[in-house]
Amino acid sequence: MKLTVLSDKLLGEKLAVPIYNANGNLFLNRGTNITQIALKHLKNIGISTIYIEDANSEVDLVEVLPSHIRVKVFKKLKYEFISIKKNKKINDEVIFEISDEIIGNINLSENSILYNNVGKKDEIEELVDHSLQVALISIMIGANKQYDDKKLQNLLIGALLHDVGKLFSKQEDHSEIGYRIIKENISFATTSCIILLQHHEHIDGTGVPNKLVGNQIYEFSQIVGIANEYINTFDEEVGVLPHEVMEKITAQTLTRFCPEIHKFFTKSVYCYPNGLDVKLNTGESGTIIMQNKSHPLRPIIKTNANKFLNLLDNLTLFVEEVLL
Repeated sequence: MKLTVLSDKLLGEKLAVPIYNANGNLFLNRGTNITQIALKHLKNIGISTIYIEDANSEVDLVEVLPSHIRVKVFKKLKYEFISIKKNKKINDEVIFEISDEIIGNINLSENSILYNNVGKKDEIEELVDHSLQVALISIMIGANKQYDDKKLQNLLIGALLHDVGKLFSKQEDHSEIGYRIIKENISFATTSCIILLQHHEHIDGTGVPNKLVGNQIYEFSQIVGIANEYINTFDEEVGVLPHEVMEKITAQTLTRFCPEIHKFFTKSVYCYPNGLDVKLNTGESGTIIMQNKSHPLRPIIKTNANKFLNLLDNLTLFVEEVLL
């Protein structure tokens, strides 16, 4: 399979990964022919990149969270967010249930891919989808930092709820509103709660709400902060690819993000996903087929000449260009 940006060039190709709508219903199944009508529908629901079938059988898509689990968790979190908006209370049993579902099913191998194929959403669905994606990135970072199960759960819960204040305000005060709501439930650890207050703080003191500096920002909050920026960039810039987002975030390190957290972030999120076509500095072109753990810039490539190149074994090789 091959990862590509949605365009008229794909007419006649076949979809390699099914696409679901926000309610968890199948929108387009694997094997669907890409027609002009299909392209129009995909664009209308906000899809910008898809996997299509090709002759390269070595590429295997492994999702961080299997689609059927993701849909199940999405629905549970959506109903809980609706309840929170109505009652200004968080049901800890539901949140712990969701966190257990994620931790019990997440794939943290180097070849797992965070692939968002849920289409157009209403306001609460947008918030749920964003929160879930930030939570998955956060737990990937926490796992790379070798957090134990309890720390992973506390990080995950804070990440899932980090923007719950946006149910009541879209302004900067959403951090404080969310923090006040979660603090009312004594079942949640302080380490989870502080994420809601601090996830928009920057290490140089330019963040909100309290302009904290450096280590004044709790580590969990820094992790969710960088994961939040990563997902926000995809939401704001249609068609942007992971390596472009990684470059933007790297440029903000030392002002917004702690270098140590950034290091583990780059070990957790692979900037050249499996199925992406690239050109090397030697002029050879090929497709990313596998990743090397903790080395996001050194994937394994199958060239168009049917050679297999492990960039970790040859440090003179590097990806020069992404081909779309």
